[in-house]
Amino acid sequence: MAMTSDRDRILLLLSNSDGLSNLRVKTELNLTDKHYGKARNGLLDQGLIEKYVCRGEGIRLTRKGEEAVPGAKGAPKSSVTREADLYTELADFLRRQAYEDGIGALVCITHSLRVRGQWQNPDVARVAVERYPRLGRTRVVATTYEVKHFPKWNVGAVYEAASHHRFSHEAWVVLEWPNGADFSMTDPTYRLDQIARECQRFGIGLATLHPHYSSYRLRARIDPAPQAPEDAEIEAWLDYVL
Repeated sequence: MAMTSDRDRILLLLSNSDGLSNLRVKTELNLTDKHYGKARNGLLDQGLIEKYVCRGEGIRLTRKGEEAVPGAKGAPKSSVTREADLYTELADFLRRQAYEDGIGALVCITHSLRVRGQWQNPDVARVAVERYPRLGRTRVVATTYEVKHFPKWNVGAVYEAASHHRFSHEAWVVLEWPNGADFSMTDPTYRLDQIARECQRFGIGLATLHPHYSSYRLRARIDPAPQAPEDAEIEAWLDYVL
């Protein structure tokens, strides 16, 4: 797959905003001052971007620039109107998966559970009961999912998922993968490279949620590192959710 040019990466990044500071663009796309300066000057000369006043100065698309965004007329798009719609689709998939695997599991949409900001809630949670009859043991496994609507992916989702480790055995970031998408997990255009890197650093699983006929299916991209939260933390969280 051909690498996206710095020019096109900047146009794509700006297309999801009303303008960004020079520092923000360089940071998001991991560009050196030299490479950013060259691409920025070229875009200014072509009239595709314009300067705008913000802290540290910034750039934004012109009308001509909006038309020049790569794939503007056929770019991948979300298949849902609201991110909350994805919570229902993911929960339905997880319930089907548990049934097919013969696992007793409770799947809940927990995004809206708020008590004075005391808890940072995952968007979806799965609580499974694993039984080991020969060992005479039963184990409760809590898994959390932080969902991101395309194209509003950001690294902050990883940090949010990491905060769930205090009560979950596995934490995942789930990215909506739209129909027509054709980019790799190392592509910086949609911050995929940053998200994947931070997931590996924090032991967070990374998965993509794909439209599949009349439903959705989940594809694991990076496996999470199993955690061992304190029983008291799990108990308190379950008491809150249930």
